[in-house]
Order: sequence, then structure tokens, then C-alpha cells
Amino acid sequence: MSISESKLTKYYVLRASSALAGALPRTRPFSKRALYDYLHRYRKVIAKPASGSGGAGVILISSRGNSSYRVQRGANRRNVSSKSSAYRYLRNKIKTRYLVQKGISLARVNGRPFDVRVMVQRHPGSHWVVTGMLAKVAGRGYIITNVKRSGGRVLPLRTAIARASIRSASTDAIITRLRRIALLAARRLATYYTKQLEFGLDMGIDVNGKVWIIEATFVPISLCFSSSQTNRCTAPSSATSEQPNRNMPCQAIPLMRISHALLTSGMNTEAYEKREAAVIGSLFLFC
Repeated sequence: MSISESKLTKYYVLRASSALAGALPRTRPFSKRALYDYLHRYRKVIAKPASGSGGAGVILISSRGNSSYRVQRGANRRNVSSKSSAYRYLRNKIKTRYLVQKGISLARVNGRPFDVRVMVQRHPGSHWVVTGMLAKVAGRGYIITNVKRSGGRVLPLRTAIARASIRSASTDAIITRLRRIALLAARRLATYYTKQLEFGLDMGIDVNGKVWIIEATFVPISLCFSSSQTNRCTAPSSATSEQPNRNMPCQAIPLMRISHALLTSGMNTEAYEKREAAVIGSLFLFC
């Protein structure tokens, strides 16, 4: 019997781990009661589709004090005077199953929130490895970090952390936490989703340097190398192939191979991170 791949199921799988529970913002199926409860407990609440990706349909409800709230969807904001007004607004916008989630006060670069996409992969029978980490910065006026949808951008992770006003944590300490939690999450998910060879984790860093898991995705997050003249593959056409397939249209190449190619090119860490960000950011397939 297969286990559901819904966001809520993956949240429950991760939440059941004592090592990960503290890194997961509380999440519940959307309902009037759940919304009211979260608005009472947290200053920020996220409402988002129970399925899907790319930041589509994400709504932020923020407390303004005096029982009033600001509701933001995309770059559009409106103020409402009560919890019931916020609920009515959401009910008018929501057409599918939704979740409510504790909002995180994400660290910001130039006033814009950013999160971190972490790619974790393995070959069959091997250990999990973090093969890519990049910061996704929201576009001006947006709360979502999807590059296409918000007009944001991708930055090397170290660059984003260095530019952010994060208190009480060094860049190296934050990156170490991200790697540790991402690997714990991959191992935990793999005990239920046993055939999965890669996970994409959307992770957050709050203003105090705490690391959060926003959600996990199973959609292959990969890149494509192609010749500008022939548009043919210049790297193996599958995760297990050892030889390039130059006779087929360019296909997705796992990040593990990209990371290996960049790391073996002789680049230092800073140059590697900048090059990795440029490759991924130019294709918009990592976001």
C-alpha cells in the first residue's frame, strides 16, 4: 500500500521525528476553527494549497493589532477588521483544499524575504548527500520566493546570509544546521518513500538564525545542460547512465552531477557557489 505524497502527510511523517519536530512550523488542514486558532497563537499565518508548488495560491495573514489583520496574496494587500472578515476573504479565494501554517519571520535581503532550496540525493543503496543549496529571494512586494512568479532572484547561499540581518548565528553555523536538518529529513522521508532518490526541501532561516523546514517536494528538481548550437545533451541522459546521450534533445541532469562537475573544475568555494547560482538562476528550474 503506497503512502500519500500530500504536503500534509509529509509534514506528519517529519513531525513524528523528535529530531525534526522543532524545525517544522505547525500545520493543519484549513478550516474556520484552525484559522481562528492559529491567528490567536501566531502573529503570522500562511494559508496555502494542500497540493501544488511554485508558491501559487499562497496567502499571508498578519496581525495588525486591535484584532485587525493584513491579508496578502501575490503583491496585493488588503486590511480586514476581524478574524471573521479574514476567514470570509479566504473562503472567497480558496477553490481547492488548503492548509494553514504558522508563519515564519524569514530573514531578508534588502527588505525582501528569502528561503533556501536544498537538494538531497542518493544513488540506490548509498548514503544521502546534500548536492545543492541556494537562496531564493522574493520579488519586490511579494511574500513568495518563486523566481518566475514573484520576479525574484537566486543568490549563492553565503551571499544571502551575509547580506541578511540575522542575529546570534554565523554563516557557517547556519549552513551546518541546514545540511544537518536536510539530511535528517531525507532519511526520515526515505523510511516511508523507499523508492525516492531525491528530495527538494524548501527551508527557511528566521531573523534569529533558526532553521525551518517549510515543505518537502518529490518533483525532480534538475537542470539541463545543452549546446547553444545543437541543443543536444552534453551530459548523461539519466541518473544511472555513464555516457552522454548526444542524439536526443537535452534532458534533465541531476544536480549531483552538476555539483561534481563544478567541484572538480578547480574552483574555490566562493567561485563554485557563484557559478552554481548563475547556472540554476538562469534556467529558473530550481525554484
